[in-house]
Amino acid sequence: MSGIEDKPIHSDLDHIISKILSKKTSDDELKLAVNDFRDYLLQTIPSDLYDDLIKIKENKTLKGIALHPLGAINCLTDTWRTVKFIRGINSAIVSLLDKFPKQKIHIVYAGSGPLAPLIIPSCKIFTNDQIKITFLDINQSSLDSVKNLFSLLEIENYINDIVCVDAAQYEVSADEKIHMIVSETMYPALYKEGQVAVSFNLGRQLISGGILIPEEVSINAVLINSVKEIELIRKRVISTWLLNIFPFNRFYRKDFGKIFALNLEQIKEYVNHIGAKDFALPERIDAGQIKLTKIKNKNYQLMLSTKIKIFNEIILEEYESGLTCPRSFYKDGIYKKGKIIKFYYELSECPQFKIGVD
Repeated sequence: MSGIEDKPIHSDLDHIISKILSKKTSDDELKLAVNDFRDYLLQTIPSDLYDDLIKIKENKTLKGIALHPLGAINCLTDTWRTVKFIRGINSAIVSLLDKFPKQKIHIVYAGSGPLAPLIIPSCKIFTNDQIKITFLDINQSSLDSVKNLFSLLEIENYINDIVCVDAAQYEVSADEKIHMIVSETMYPALYKEGQVAVSFNLGRQLISGGILIPEEVSINAVLINSVKEIELIRKRVISTWLLNIFPFNRFYRKDFGKIFALNLEQIKEYVNHIGAKDFALPERIDAGQIKLTKIKNKNYQLMLSTKIKIFNEIILEEYESGLTCPRSFYKDGIYKKGKIIKFYYELSECPQFKIGVD
């Protein structure tokens, strides 16, 4: 890896960020800007540290895997995921500054990876009198990279703390307030990674009026003829834009509706039920149920569809990101008309939705 020391002026980064934030930037230009953003940040990693990072494997925790650093870097090029999270975070900060005008906004970034890409643009827009950031990651090498990056970009005065920890176990100090949580630690349909556990643990520690980013991850149960649906999308017969105007159930799917929503309301309800002093992460969360209809042919599969509301109107729609592509949910013997399928979410080393069948 080459160092950013060769480029002491950061005007290129400012230009890239302005492209990402501007609603006038075309889709093609956004893709280029996000790739340039990743490449620019990669320059900051010293060669010896990069060698350490690429050797690190996935970390298994009690409530899900933590993605390896190289995987976190590669996630950056999921264009709309990166763009919408950055835009959503900035909009949320504006909202919090308005709500708490006399307070410095404390942001906890859980699972920052080695580049902390979702928060860097905010450090170029807001002053260090307005925001401060605590970085959490399970890999010390990733945090070393973040510290180095912020120093080279001359934004180290935005750092409140850097903590090597499983974010699902992190406890904020008694004299600190958390105004915002940023956590993008998920697979499609909340499978495998620790987004639910991290959101529950950190969400309960938010100040009243604080913001969880993303605000909501919603899961729908759908029967999909995935062969036909993917074919239409690849041929651009159906676009993600058209999806929002004409739901896919008019084409090759049957949508049974929302079975689960991860948001602050759900977290607060759980904490109020068990009591804040006795908090422990749940082992299981009951979700919705559906009644199966007749399946037209064997190509129809039961799948889980993900939509991510990042902040207010900033939403990652289905197929806009690798995070929002439907995930197959196959189980032998369940595809019979009239069967009641009850979903629940299991928090384990491999968290995921499971079912019971009546």
